[in-house]
Amino acid sequence: MKASAIPQPFAEPPVLCGGQRYEKSSMRPYAAQGHWYGQDRYGRILNVKSVVRELPVVVEQIVPSAVCAACDVCCRFPESESVLRPYFTREEIQTAIAAGVSPDAFPDHAGTKIRLVPHGEGFICPAFNPATGQCGIYDSRPLDCRLYPIAVMWDRSHEQVVMGWDAKCPFIVQKLDTPESLAYVERSARMLETDAIAHTMVGNPELVGAFQDDVVVLKRLATITAGFRALQSGSTSIFPGESKGHSESEKSILTPFRPLILADRAGVEKLFLAHSVGDQPLAAYSFPYHFIWRDLFSYEWVDLEEHFCLFATNADGTFLALPPVGPDPCGPVMPRIFALMAERNCVSGVSRIENLPGDFSERCRSRGYQVRAKAGDYLYRRRDLVALSGDQYKSQRALYNHCLKRVAPSVRQ
Repeated sequence: MKASAIPQPFAEPPVLCGGQRYEKSSMRPYAAQGHWYGQDRYGRILNVKSVVRELPVVVEQIVPSAVCAACDVCCRFPESESVLRPYFTREEIQTAIAAGVSPDAFPDHAGTKIRLVPHGEGFICPAFNPATGQCGIYDSRPLDCRLYPIAVMWDRSHEQVVMGWDAKCPFIVQKLDTPESLAYVERSARMLETDAIAHTMVGNPELVGAFQDDVVVLKRLATITAGFRALQSGSTSIFPGESKGHSESEKSILTPFRPLILADRAGVEKLFLAHSVGDQPLAAYSFPYHFIWRDLFSYEWVDLEEHFCLFATNADGTFLALPPVGPDPCGPVMPRIFALMAERNCVSGVSRIENLPGDFSERCRSRGYQVRAKAGDYLYRRRDLVALSGDQYKSQRALYNHCLKRVAPSVRQ
């Protein structure tokens, strides 16, 4: 049996958005729908029921638009896998697709560098119109593009994150030491060191490039550097064999939530093995079970009370995708989980823990939680499922063959 757990009924709390109260004066109407919205701690625009959209980060641009339009450097690349092609976060991908960019331009909808398209002897960004020299999604272009000609990268020793001028920009080469440029550098550095930008950078490591010799280094970015160090030394401590030490300054800099990425698989699977849920675990206790649904849910994990906690978020709110994985999953970590979900969810009924095994369900009941039964797992013979052989898989086999013929999907090992 599998089930979901929710807290016992309690009085409805005041409506909160992202854990913060919002007076009407601190909110603003969204003209298309006439509703009032607040902003949560992640910068998302919220109403009482759902996340509506993310506003693009406002980045000051020093290069005049006319100069950009006449340039033949940006948005063009010599090879299809250029390391300089722009990176899009999950939210930026959704915005780009809504603006008309093909979903196929993004190999990984959780965050990725865009897939370039052939043009002449090289390649271009699919959002770029070479005839006009303009970007088709300029008003909602990603942070990676908004920052240019500022480059964010690791230093030569890969010890510090730094910012610099990209000397490939012909405009900035002529303006390196002007008072206007120096003042712009200071403002840009302050913007990059804000908690919001640092959180985005650390959560999307590909936004920080490798060292480039033709970038003029201007400043070290201490907040972003500390964020990456915190991940290495403390925030990933729930994975076996990794250090738990971290300084108080690092704790305060980094929001502990991390997006679920493919590189997490080995560590997550070790945790599942170390904290077995019985001889016949539910399918939810596998990494692919969650990873394949990232287009529908935004998955994030956090270490709470030495437990791996995997949260899933969609338009309705945030819930725990499976019970906390650790030594005492029904202990002190449980109230912390529900407090965190209450902080995020404007509607209390969304807060729950999914995919409870039978024995854990009973423990939750004994602690005063409501437990509701759900449909059980399906069981298949692995060989039959892989081959889709036999009449019972006839319809699935037809869909698979149709997909191969019409869509030509890519396969990643």
